[in-house]
Amino acid sequence: MRDQGRFDDAFVRIAKAADEAPANAAVQLNFAMLLAAVGRFAQAEAVADRAIAQTDAVTTADVHARALLARAEAKRMLLRPTEALADIERAMVAAQASTPSMKVRIAYMASQIANARAEANTRGCAWSSFPTIQT
Repeated sequence: MRDQGRFDDAFVRIAKAADEAPANAAVQLNFAMLLAAVGRFAQAEAVADRAIAQTDAVTTADVHARALLARAEAKRMLLRPTEALADIERAMVAAQASTPSMKVRIAYMASQIANARAEANTRGCAWSSFPTIQT
């Protein structure tokens, strides 16, 4: 439903599932992604925190990396790029045990932040002090 743009239907169902299964990292991750998609970035960060706490970079590397990326996106949208980059770096480590497509997603996220930094530089914003990461 979320992928079809039916956010209201998806929100009700995923919010209920997240409430009923707080220990299910995959459900929490889906809820965090949906919250970010509807612009509720602070809540998305908090829900992604739950998913991260329930996973690790070895036994659940894919979900862990995706949860880190969801939190990084929320932080990016909350104008906290340094924290977002730290999560992306952690996702890169987790992705070492994951799939090549996950590494592509991570590189894409890093490039989005790099592009925002470049745009900020051209506009003379304070974002010029963003750290860089190697992808």
